[in-house]
Amino acid sequence: MMKKEEYLQIVQQIIDRQPTGLLVTDPNLQICAQNRQAKRLRPAFMIGEQMDKLFLFSDIEALTLLSSLPTDAPLCVKVNSNPYHIPFWTVTSFKVDDTVFLQWEEPNPVPRIAAVVSRLNRNLDQKRRNALDAAECLSDSEKRKKAEYQAFYAECQKNKNNTNLYDFISLYYQTQSPTLQLLDLGQQLSQWGEQIKQRFPLIADKLILDCFETSLFVRLDSVQFAKDFSEICLNALQAVSELSDGMVKVRCYREENCAVVSVEDNGAGIRQEHQISIFEPLFTTGTDSLGLGLTITKLSVEQQHGVVTAENKEDGGARLLVCFPLENFQGTLSETRSLYDETYHRADAKMLDILAEIGGYQTELIERKYRK
Repeated sequence: MMKKEEYLQIVQQIIDRQPTGLLVTDPNLQICAQNRQAKRLRPAFMIGEQMDKLFLFSDIEALTLLSSLPTDAPLCVKVNSNPYHIPFWTVTSFKVDDTVFLQWEEPNPVPRIAAVVSRLNRNLDQKRRNALDAAECLSDSEKRKKAEYQAFYAECQKNKNNTNLYDFISLYYQTQSPTLQLLDLGQQLSQWGEQIKQRFPLIADKLILDCFETSLFVRLDSVQFAKDFSEICLNALQAVSELSDGMVKVRCYREENCAVVSVEDNGAGIRQEHQISIFEPLFTTGTDSLGLGLTITKLSVEQQHGVVTAENKEDGGARLLVCFPLENFQGTLSETRSLYDETYHRADAKMLDILAEIGGYQTELIERKYRK
């Protein structure tokens, strides 16, 4: 049987490898904040409640904290409900044969990394007038955040064999085998569009399902493309959500040997400097998005032999087009190439188990905002 000291040694080794610390909601534990001054949390915070304060620990402090956990009392550790904030750790202490063990669980690291990058970029962009003034515009606390982020991201990159986030997401979707079925795309879109309207009744009147041509047979993974289609529609609905006359129109039609899904809105459109960036990971013009949804959608569609493009309409607003080859078309719409470094060892790809739920972050946000 493993002794407690041996188990704690393993836990400490885990801590040593983590680029981030712990966030704890137990008011009875003494902890150290970033300035390393011991302090107690306010009694208003109880186990399981959400907080928006981040406490970083040294290895020794974290080990002391873990040793102090009550048995059979998991700490579900999160920050507040905003999806672009950072989820951290769940730690459970349990007893077996009079020996106390600690169970250490790590949630999705990809949204955590993305959240740090996205939040930092947002904070800096709000202050930045031009490149020369950027550093002078930062307060001391923001400079510390920037330094912490740089150290954090460098460590993450090292742990990931210097493979960037886009490579990881791409790797995930290239290692998944979509279950392709022969579908009538027009009929499927009608069903999915009605489901979106039912799910988000407060913005249902802004979604117009128009001119769905039938008998457009394509091979898709129906479950995956339903998620892709929802992500595209929800992005468009977000763009017009504050407009009294905001509208998102979805069409499906045949164009040569392709079935085309068109999702267009009458919002502000895509700024010219952003048109080449909207599918890149972490790119977002909002304050409540990780900037991963369209990246994942693009890679997912490509796995189903489709192509995604975005453009501005002449009369204003944006249009996103998804094209799939019709079943009787023998060619390919585009040449699919490997989007990740072939030298990257797949055995190290932790993303294989943790990327599937990333696309849900934006959906959860919109649900909270627009569901009755």
